[in-house]
Amino acid sequence: CDNDLTFNMFNQLLGNPDLGGSWYNNNTLVSSNFDPVNNNPGIYSYIVPGSSSACPDDPAYLTVNVNSSPIVSLPNFNPLCDNDSPINLSMGIPSGGNYFINNNPNTIFTPSSSNIGSNLITYTYMNSYGCSDSTTQNIIVNESPYASASTSNVSCNGFSDGTAILNISNGNPPYNIDWGNINPMMLSAGSYGYTINDNNSCS
Repeated sequence: CDNDLTFNMFNQLLGNPDLGGSWYNNNTLVSSNFDPVNNNPGIYSYIVPGSSSACPDDPAYLTVNVNSSPIVSLPNFNPLCDNDSPINLSMGIPSGGNYFINNNPNTIFTPSSSNIGSNLITYTYMNSYGCSDSTTQNIIVNESPYASASTSNVSCNGFSDGTAILNISNGNPPYNIDWGNINPMMLSAGSYGYTINDNNSCS
C-alpha cells in the first residue's frame, strides 16, 4: 500500500541469495530499501556480480506492486451537552469503516457526565486491496447547569407573595433564566417551571 513503511527488498527474495549484490530499476542503480510513498512500482533486479565470463552475473527479480490507500475523511462535530441524546456515528467517508470512541470500538456516542471534555473519534476504512487509512476528530461534551430552588410559601391563602430563588451550579456561566411570564418573587401557591441555559447553550 502507498502508505506502508519502507522495507528492505533483499528480505523478500526467495531462497538464499548471496550478499554483495546491487539493486536496479530500469537499469538505474537504486537502494535496497523500497519506500512505497516515494518509489515507483515495477520490476526490480538484484544482481550479484560474477567473478569471470565462466561465472557471469546472477540476477534475481522482484516485482513490487503498490496499491492506493483510501482517502478517509470525517466531518467536524458540533459540541454536545452532557444530557443530549446519543448520536449515531455514520458520517465517515467512504462508508463501511469502523469507528472508535476514545480507542474503544463503538458506533454510538452517548454524551454524559462521565465524558465531559474532549473525546477522540477515530474512523478507519480498508479498501478492496487490503489498504487502510484512518482519520480523527474530537467531540466536545460540555457540562450542563444544575439548579435547585430555595422557596418561601405564600403568607396567606390567595396571596401572591411566595418566592423562589434558584441556586445554580455547573455549566458555564453566565446563565439565562427563563420563568416564562412568571415573576419568581411574586408567586401564588402552585408549581412552576423554569429553563436555564448557560453560555454553551446547555440547559
